[in-house]
Amino acid sequence: MVIGQAAAPAVYGTSKLGTSFRTQFSNRIVVMSTIGTILSLILGVAFAGAGGTKVANVGPHEAEFPRYRLPAVEAQRARVLVGLTELVAALLLLIAAIASSTGLAVVGAIIVILTMIGAVATHARIGDPPPKMAPATVLGVLGVLLLILA
Repeated sequence: MVIGQAAAPAVYGTSKLGTSFRTQFSNRIVVMSTIGTILSLILGVAFAGAGGTKVANVGPHEAEFPRYRLPAVEAQRARVLVGLTELVAALLLLIAAIASSTGLAVVGAIIVILTMIGAVATHARIGDPPPKMAPATVLGVLGVLLLILA
């Protein structure tokens, strides 16, 4: 070092392998972003299918909804409203995955979580066995994971 020359700044935050913490952090964000995208796609496809069948009245939904004894809403109107809610969540999640939009993923995840809380609570209220609650529970947990990763 020459007298009067400033010393080179010390390099902090490097591991023994020479990878900076910033690079490690950046890699972690990419992995979490990839997992978030995959969760958005999974939930988007699942909710598109579930919501679509409810709105189109395909499958057991016409017979199932009267069993839920939902207050203040006629059973078939509730079926369509739940289906539309699921389709909105699906649309938000699929757009979020394609456009890498964290905001849409968060809103979609919140809709998923609230809808699945309602589904599990409804099944519990009418005395359905745990296997009837399992799909809503799994989808709700995936929604929470997406919310954490978004």
